[in-house]
Amino acid sequence: MKARLVVLVTALAAVTALASCVKEWENPCEGTDEMCGATCTDLSTDESNCGTCGHSCSTGQTCSGGSCTNTPCLSHQTDCEGICVDLSSDHDNCGTCGHACLEDQVCSGGECAAGCEEGLTNCDGSCVDLTSDPDHCGNCITQCPEGEGCVDGLCDGSTSCSSPFTDCYGECVDLSSDAHHCGSCDQACRADQECADGFCVCPVSYGECEGECRYDHDGDGVGDDCDMCPVDNPDDTDGDGVCESVDQCPGIQDADWAMILNPGFTTGDAWVLTSGALINTTSPGNLDPGEGYLMANTICAGGTLAQQVCMPGTWGTLGAMTLLVYPRQDSCGDPMYCQGRAGVRFNGHFQQIDDYLAYGYDPAPHILCLGEAAYGGIVELALAGEGATSSGTCNPMSTPAYAFDNLAFDSVPPMTCPGPGTVLNGDFGAGATGWTLSTDASIMSGTATLVGRAATCGSSFMYGSFSQPLSSSMPHAALVFSQQGTSGWTFNVTVKGGSSIKSEIFTGTGAWTTTTICLDPANEGVVQTLELHNPFPGGLCSSSPYRYVTIDNLTLVSDAALCD
Repeated sequence: MKARLVVLVTALAAVTALASCVKEWENPCEGTDEMCGATCTDLSTDESNCGTCGHSCSTGQTCSGGSCTNTPCLSHQTDCEGICVDLSSDHDNCGTCGHACLEDQVCSGGECAAGCEEGLTNCDGSCVDLTSDPDHCGNCITQCPEGEGCVDGLCDGSTSCSSPFTDCYGECVDLSSDAHHCGSCDQACRADQECADGFCVCPVSYGECEGECRYDHDGDGVGDDCDMCPVDNPDDTDGDGVCESVDQCPGIQDADWAMILNPGFTTGDAWVLTSGALINTTSPGNLDPGEGYLMANTICAGGTLAQQVCMPGTWGTLGAMTLLVYPRQDSCGDPMYCQGRAGVRFNGHFQQIDDYLAYGYDPAPHILCLGEAAYGGIVELALAGEGATSSGTCNPMSTPAYAFDNLAFDSVPPMTCPGPGTVLNGDFGAGATGWTLSTDASIMSGTATLVGRAATCGSSFMYGSFSQPLSSSMPHAALVFSQQGTSGWTFNVTVKGGSSIKSEIFTGTGAWTTTTICLDPANEGVVQTLELHNPFPGGLCSSSPYRYVTIDNLTLVSDAALCD
């Protein structure tokens, strides 16, 4: 028993001593290097000790990450079973690895041929450029030392290349056409691209599509599979990236929505003048010199100042929009009977600017809410006038001349302009928003009331706006509303602002009645003014009681029965 104990104690002492000895040993090499024999080395890169001590790589291989790999080839070469070859000229690997040409053939441009192209020399079946090929420099047997280039048939130890060549790691290349060094050294093009003027591009008849070159039928640089333009209509004349067949505004940049050219008439450009319309660039104008001008004879002849503008496809695309314009009028030849209206035509649809214009420019612009006629792509905006008529004929003596200046489109907040097919705040749910009221007009509890006061010889009125839609969406447009007026008493409803003015008189019954007014189809697509008027009762101011009418629920509908 004692003998076993002595042996155990002795063994433990030996183990402790050995551990102490191992603990005290330290790797004499720096960092991650390892000791192989008497030498410190990096096993991840040492070709004689690759991965482990004593493991040597084969000739032509390098040690990378502790593994032997084939030596990387130059940019113009390909590794074919451990041998770097130029597939464009190698007789035994022509075009692809292992594709050997016949004995009487050469490899030129990656294809087997009977002879070399002009400027190339046959060196053992390979067509090479003796002026720049470092493996055949000056002749078929001279190979420049590694890292040197071949310039004009001579190995250049400094690797200095003559124009237009550039030294890329010992190789003289043309950066404007070399697919391996396109634009700069090591900037390689994809296999399906070529280098043109230093840029990687698809070959002729091919275009980019999803990261590769695909057939491009119309030659616009976009592969057919990604081309939004139809093959039979590739044109994009305005350069906005949208082909003409689907372009909302062909010929006009779509980004220039609602842009008026030469809006201040400072030059004679952009506007088309007809029937004597003119641009006076020397006139003082409004904010700057220049104004557009329509004389009375021009108005009676239908003359305008017009240009095409690119407008959103539908109302509301850019929010509710208005046209801001500064107009003024000149006196008539016969001031006693001076009548006329200034306005704007949107694709031929006339919209009046205002009832009364000053003889000078107002400090603030006049504002026109836009209807559907002002939308839908290319729109002709024409400044126009409506003259006074005598026996159905425009009379220039009673028609004023009009001037225009400083036009601009603008967006406005909600509840400023009516949307197509609506009366702005027609149910009076938003109080007086959108309405202008006289003293004896009021809006309360969702209805409007107009009072005619005999005691004060007063009448009352209120006016708002509505947008008559295009006939395609409302073919028999009508204004419908509910009214309750003093029995036997009349009140007026006037629709104006378009090419025609309509005024109708209604008689109250004392009960709520639904009333319909058919709208003029000539005014489709235009925002118009709606005026409600309760006239002075008449007679002596103190002899009659008040007269009233209450209005509610003004709406636009299509009524084929009444408005055919």
